[in-house]
Amino acid sequence: MAGDRLDFDQFGFAIFNPEYEPAMVRFHEYGQISHTNMQCNEWDKVFSHWERYSKQINNGKVKSMLQNGIPTHLRSQLWKKLLGSEELQAASHFSYKFNVCAIREQLVDLGVSEYGGDMAIIELSEIESSQSDECTKQGYIDIMHIRQILLDVGRSYPNHKMFMGESAEAKEGKAALFRVLAAYARYNPAVGYCQGMGFIVGMLLMQMPEEDAFWCSVALFERQKYLMGYFDNSLMKIQCHAAVFQRLLRQKFPRLYTHFEAIGLQPLMFITPWFLCLFTNLPCWDTVLAVWDRVMLEGITTIFSVAFAIMTVHGEWLLQIRDLAHLLPELLHVPDYVVKYETFLPIFWETNIEKWELDSLMAIVQEEFSQPVTKTNRKRRHVSENRPSQQRAKRQKTAASEPQSMFQKFINVFTPISQKVFLENANKLPSVSPRRDIKDVKVRWRRNITPNKNRTFMPGTRIDMDSPSSCDVIFKTPGSKRLSVSVRRSPRIAQKKLIPGVNTPSTRTLVCSSAKVQHSFKTFHTPTPLRQSQQKGTTKVWASPDIEMQPVRTSHLFDD
Repeated sequence: MAGDRLDFDQFGFAIFNPEYEPAMVRFHEYGQISHTNMQCNEWDKVFSHWERYSKQINNGKVKSMLQNGIPTHLRSQLWKKLLGSEELQAASHFSYKFNVCAIREQLVDLGVSEYGGDMAIIELSEIESSQSDECTKQGYIDIMHIRQILLDVGRSYPNHKMFMGESAEAKEGKAALFRVLAAYARYNPAVGYCQGMGFIVGMLLMQMPEEDAFWCSVALFERQKYLMGYFDNSLMKIQCHAAVFQRLLRQKFPRLYTHFEAIGLQPLMFITPWFLCLFTNLPCWDTVLAVWDRVMLEGITTIFSVAFAIMTVHGEWLLQIRDLAHLLPELLHVPDYVVKYETFLPIFWETNIEKWELDSLMAIVQEEFSQPVTKTNRKRRHVSENRPSQQRAKRQKTAASEPQSMFQKFINVFTPISQKVFLENANKLPSVSPRRDIKDVKVRWRRNITPNKNRTFMPGTRIDMDSPSSCDVIFKTPGSKRLSVSVRRSPRIAQKKLIPGVNTPSTRTLVCSSAKVQHSFKTFHTPTPLRQSQQKGTTKVWASPDIEMQPVRTSHLFDD
């Protein structure tokens, strides 16, 4: 392979002869990205006042700066700040250097070395098959994990100068990659090692020293914002995210979704290498670095943004491929013209997947995984979720009601269901005499259209301002609590609107409903961003429905 290599590009990847094509071809014709002294000074200012810029309200500033790129020598510092690896290291009792010494002691007992390469793998296989005492000593890493790490070290970035060949730099790079992965296996024995970690740690080692790469990898693997749950034996989270991606694909790219379904392509086939390796298999390394910058800033939602940006750019070509044998390699090895820095990055930064939407769809998928949908359950769920509220109220009333006379049953046949619910709730109200029991009734109108301020529309009710718009009616009855209900439209139907339980929205009902219903509610109430022609000097704001649906204080509108 060394004879076929011509040189290394600016990111350290080997450039080969045109006749030689390795399994994974990298793009090498990069432009020179220069940063002015003013931009470097601006990043230095951000790092010196990081506590202020790290707050959620100031993330927009860092994001806008990231869109213009970050100098290479400052990238590792930014990643450590965004991941919080320094705080994690300071709060932990785990010593990286001490555990590296413990790992080396175990390797000495096993008779292998971190620099052993293929010979160490063979010796470990023999020891594992013999089930000797060296495999089961307390505090030792599982020998199966050690052997798998050594196997994957040679497969991680085989065309990068830091891990390629038998040079001194390559041997030390592979040994550093082994030490970081083995140290994490000691840090979290419940997870140990999982395939795909080598690409994450290898990327970090290209940007920063060994110990810093270890704590950054711990932050990526252990924090919910990033890859927590991705690397375990079941791979359940990656399966759930593949199901979430499939739902989003059906919503955002229905033609592609139908095309994949017709061919038989499941998202899990190409999503797994994309997500587990954080798109390090993309051919353009400057694009990969920009993707990682946004991953460090926004977290796991970024990988969905990358995936749908690829679908946006490459979708029309994918629709022309008619068989699975050609479509799957096109997704596993995305062509370089699709993800070129100059053309892909603008679309990538414009593609946003909101965290609330991801969490909501994740809850739906987990609900379906925990409750398998059989034919009977599907029918039962359909009936329960789609039955009108009037029918549910009718069943509850029938179950709780006393035996009725034949005459009452005859009347019920010709009585509309909505009127029955109205009468039922009306009977639950305390008995109020029109004039003797009502002590204080106020109706405060929100708009003043009619100048007549002394008009009354029901006995014992005083109207401050007339208007056909909404108003607030406050009742005080003897022995009862204060009742305040928002009334809409006109006084003619005010009495019907005052009845609680008929058309008053219930937060408890939404919370107790299924994840699918909650997602539909949030999607319906999500504000749609304005078009550019509608924006008057304002920037586009993407807000969560949880924020938009917060109650607004309106008491100041009615202050005297």
